[in-house]
Amino acid sequence: FILPRIRDGQDPVLICILGSLLLITPSLYVIYGWNWKTHSALLGVTASLVVTSLLATLFVHWGHLTGFSSEDAAFLVLSSRTQIDLRGLALGGIIIGTLGVLDDVTIGQASATFELKRASPALSWQQLFQHGMVIGRDHIASMVNTLMMAYIAAALPLFLLLMNYGASLAQTLNREFLTEEIIRTLVGSVGLILAVPITSLIASVVAQRQGVSG
Repeated sequence: FILPRIRDGQDPVLICILGSLLLITPSLYVIYGWNWKTHSALLGVTASLVVTSLLATLFVHWGHLTGFSSEDAAFLVLSSRTQIDLRGLALGGIIIGTLGVLDDVTIGQASATFELKRASPALSWQQLFQHGMVIGRDHIASMVNTLMMAYIAAALPLFLLLMNYGASLAQTLNREFLTEEIIRTLVGSVGLILAVPITSLIASVVAQRQGVSG
């Protein structure tokens, strides 16, 4: 779904959002079943993806990224029959890269909220939200570390190359391939952090309205 449409010149950001939802929706329902917990997690993923996309757009424009951070981009431009939006492609990569961890965060928050409601049916949605945020703060720290380490591991050759050049910090930070990695990590991390209150709020309200059925 994603690759053929981007190759044909369609908007990479929109295609990556739709493709991510098409990928994650059946996965969530097959694994966790058709229930309110899964519905809440899916709503949390969708809202978080939209927020992450807006953040990615803002940071990519603010960082003046062109999308030509690697040789692959140049080869892609030369070999494509249609004009491909490389900046949008960079944005799409950030969105897809965040999806796997968003899945973990949102289903974890939804599950914790429904279990809290099942253990203490008298809790209001405000109390559920507060308790869920306590759990989410502990969870999100490990998720952000996981995301950061994954990006650092993928960029190890770049870091070694920068060490060999011996460039100053200012010169290093103005190299687009490094700026793109920094923006990727920042946007992904902020998107994950925001996914906690978004999903906690959705799951708290749904759990309160639907009772203890998860």
